[in-house]
Amino acid sequence: MKRLFAILLALALVFAFAACTPKETEDPTTTAPSEEVDGTTVADETTTEAPTDETTTEAPTDETTTEAPKEGETTTEAPKEGETTTKAPAPAINAPVGKGAKEVVAFYNQVANASKAYTGKLTITKKEGTETKVEKFNAALKSVAANLLPNDWTDAKNQSKTFTNGAASDGTKIKDYMPIYGDAKMSKLDVAGVASATCVAEGSGWKVTIKLKEETDKNLTGLAYRPVYHAQCMPPLELKPEDLDPFALKNGTLSYRGGTVTAVVNKDGRLDSLKLDEPVYADGKVGHKSVPIDFAAEISGAWHQHSTFKYE
Repeated sequence: MKRLFAILLALALVFAFAACTPKETEDPTTTAPSEEVDGTTVADETTTEAPTDETTTEAPTDETTTEAPKEGETTTEAPKEGETTTKAPAPAINAPVGKGAKEVVAFYNQVANASKAYTGKLTITKKEGTETKVEKFNAALKSVAANLLPNDWTDAKNQSKTFTNGAASDGTKIKDYMPIYGDAKMSKLDVAGVASATCVAEGSGWKVTIKLKEETDKNLTGLAYRPVYHAQCMPPLELKPEDLDPFALKNGTLSYRGGTVTAVVNKDGRLDSLKLDEPVYADGKVGHKSVPIDFAAEISGAWHQHSTFKYE
């Protein structure tokens, strides 16, 4: 979540978090010059005229014409009235309804990545933000910390960008607009990090719900923790020591408490909507570089990103 919880964690630890058409060819009839013989006008013998009772080769009218199939389908079509057209149906989407987590996760990865790789006109409208709560803090500083913590989810506004071949008119790349940020793929989720996954029919498509396993770092002093599975489909915290300066974390725990992926997939096998919800809990002891301060802090929060997709 790109430094989003750097704000959360820094405040938890110091009460001042750093945010984290084809052309027609005419066949004209040429009439030879006439000459007069004994007062009678006759046509020259070398005159070329349009055939009348002779066999003429024309475009078939009652025959079946086979055209080259369009990309992605096999189509036999007759371009003229009266001909028989045979068109193969669109490929069926093999959704894993009633299947296990392995199949559901593989389906989600396929659908999410196909949506991000869409080269036509794609408009993505998304709303994202954070909600946080001070669970435990120094009594004198708790209200200050609560006011500084990011709580912009409730009032977050929708933002939209339209991409063609992966790029918007302002230069934004789709790979930087949707997770995994900076990557051509939206999800590389491994089933090993999944607590549960389901796929059910919904309307003409399907709904996929995936719950991730909790991932916890019990030694936050290095500030280098990156949750393996959450990072495969969501943006995790990026926190550096300087984000806490002049305070320091003596010890603590950071827990990604089971993020949730909720995806609605349309009949074409692409995302119609996607909700990413990532709860995080931080607790630890805070110290200062020069002043002896040592108090417990606990902060709960969550990052959300809810998006809809329109294909043209």
